[in-house]
Amino acid sequence: MQLIGFSPIAPDVISAIVSAAYSFGSAGNVTVSTGRLTAIKGGYVLSTTSGKNSTSGNGGDVVVNGTDFVKLIGVSPTFAPSLLGTTTFGAGKAGNLAVNTQNLVIQNGGRIDSATVATGDAGNVTVNASNSIEVSQGKRILIIY
Repeated sequence: MQLIGFSPIAPDVISAIVSAAYSFGSAGNVTVSTGRLTAIKGGYVLSTTSGKNSTSGNGGDVVVNGTDFVKLIGVSPTFAPSLLGTTTFGAGKAGNLAVNTQNLVIQNGGRIDSATVATGDAGNVTVNASNSIEVSQGKRILIIY
């Protein structure tokens, strides 16, 4: 499976698999199971939630199962990363993220994260790579508690 994020015809259009809640409801879970997953040029798999008050919903969990490999490579021309993630922009909690694969490759600004930009909690990130993890050309692993 390939998510080729950036469209040269419409640069603000990105290929993505998303579950989102923008008000009171909670976002659903996202599960991707494939032999090979490649996200390039800003393609992403995401569950996100946002809301302006304390009753905003929670984000869903994201589970990515890539039997052979999962590759996250590069950013879009607008600097959006190729991403597996969960995010909250409100009071709701972001979901948890799990990546299960033999080989994980993160290059040139690709990213795996759970983030909060408001009062809600970020989720847990779990990576199970039975053979290898490669992080290159961007070389940053950031853990914030």
